[in-house]
Amino acid sequence: RAFVVWCGTKGLDSLPAHPEAVAWYAVALANGEAGRRKPLKISSILTELAAITHEHVQAQLPPPTRDPYLRIILRGMRREHGGAVAQSDPLLPRHLNAMVACADSEPDDVRRRRDIAILTFGWASAARREELSLMQRDHLGFGQGERGDLCLVKFPRSKGDQEQEGQSCKVRPLSNLAVCPLSAMRSWLEVLEPKDFVFCKVLHSKAIRKKRMNPRSFDQIVRRYAALAQERYPSTLPPGRYSAHSLRAGCATWMHLDGASPFEIRNHLRHRSLTSTMRYVRLGALLT
Repeated sequence: RAFVVWCGTKGLDSLPAHPEAVAWYAVALANGEAGRRKPLKISSILTELAAITHEHVQAQLPPPTRDPYLRIILRGMRREHGGAVAQSDPLLPRHLNAMVACADSEPDDVRRRRDIAILTFGWASAARREELSLMQRDHLGFGQGERGDLCLVKFPRSKGDQEQEGQSCKVRPLSNLAVCPLSAMRSWLEVLEPKDFVFCKVLHSKAIRKKRMNPRSFDQIVRRYAALAQERYPSTLPPGRYSAHSLRAGCATWMHLDGASPFEIRNHLRHRSLTSTMRYVRLGALLT
């Protein structure tokens, strides 16, 4: 949407967009222009360009981001504005148990059930915050597998599924979590009236809105309980950079520590390449 507005002010077409227009837009973002209050980091610029690519793919048009001229511009921007991307620290089971204990003391029963489901089911499914935001009731299939109780989670839309072929993962009870992810989700669904989206905003009156939660709200929930856990259990959860991404990174890191193969971790995180998967195994954060 921001790119469409910017193109309108410049008299340029946004769909299809010319590669030079996209390059001009990227430079404007790096300089704090294009309606932005401050310059964007290279990672944020790449996110903006990924959205432009997605819109072109949806319209069955060739993405301008594949143009060699634009790639040269981006390489130069990486050299000038690049640097290490600030990653979220992983949340392992012991960290998550401390956070769930804090959430369990929440006086609002409705909010407590929702937040515990977000923490445990979000961790066990390694779902992205956008996937949690878009999750619907019919995406959850509870049943019995060869190893007992499980939930098959479907992701019709996902960052790693640009063709929207659909992805899925299996969530099972985990003995190292104080609260079972499946039980937490069932407990939340008991008070959730028949609505399209699983995770909705809870008002102070305990009323549950039909509108889905904003993806950024999951970051706020994780940070809130991380701060409470650091205050109540300082020896359990160290200071760090925590967000909803910490759930996904924590699941990947724990699977590695538990002996899962890189291919098993890749399949659970629904990545296409092992390179992307291994970026989520963040052992360095556990040594600080």
